Amino acid sequence: MIQKLNHWRLTLAIAVSMSLPSLAAYGYENPANADPTMIEQFQQLVPVPIIAVEPSPLPGLLQVITDKAVFYYSEDGRYIFAGNLHQANPELTNLTQARFATERAKKIHALKDEFITFEAADPEFEVLVFFDTSCGYCRKLHREVAQLNALGITIHYAAWPRHGVYNRHNRTQYTSSYYKLENVWCADDRHAALTATTRNVTVARTQCDNTIAAQFQLGVDIGVAATPAIYAMDGTEIQRGYLPAKELQAKIRQALSSHSEQPQ
Repeated sequence: MIQKLNHWRLTLAIAVSMSLPSLAAYGYENPANADPTMIEQFQQLVPVPIIAVEPSPLPGLLQVITDKAVFYYSEDGRYIFAGNLHQANPELTNLTQARFATERAKKIHALKDEFITFEAADPEFEVLVFFDTSCGYCRKLHREVAQLNALGITIHYAAWPRHGVYNRHNRTQYTSSYYKLENVWCADDRHAALTATTRNVTVARTQCDNTIAAQFQLGVDIGVAATPAIYAMDGTEIQRGYLPAKELQAKIRQALSSHSEQPQ
């Protein structure tokens, strides 16, 4: 009897494990239990990496999360569309952007320990600022970082070499922007080194294993085109370019307060 019971438990465990969405089996999460053949067809038509295939808020559609955008795919495999799906409420809540924000947030938080953080003593908000040493308005913004911290805003700096990571004529070489950021990110005191660059002080040449290329790619993925670029920690854009501290505080409060009302 015990042997039969154990065999039944083992059979049930195997059946359950086979029925669950498997990242290893598909290469992506599949909580919608979508037909792999349909997803292969989708990937042939939209050749971007898939993160997840989920039930959509709109019946009859699958929600395909990629590293570039959210797509909607009819359950019969006949139709694909990309665009914003809004909830029919007075705010017209953007469900597409809210869902994609969770993926951007994962990318940001995976690199969070690599950012150079100037933390507020009593933080109300935290934001991500894409920074380059040659950017005049980045320097101007950083001169007000103490004021921003006093206003309850924690600043996380991400390295974003404005001329890219690699020399466009020779990808075995890095750009001068990269090397200058490497001097900061590899310094013994990264906070002091970053501050020094904003005061036109030369930082000693140094190098180390670093994630500057990954930070740059993060910026590209979420839409950074120039510095400084200021984002919420889920990758929602707040401000392109410099604003004085008080004006920036007001804009951050407005952006993050309205953003907190979106579904998570």
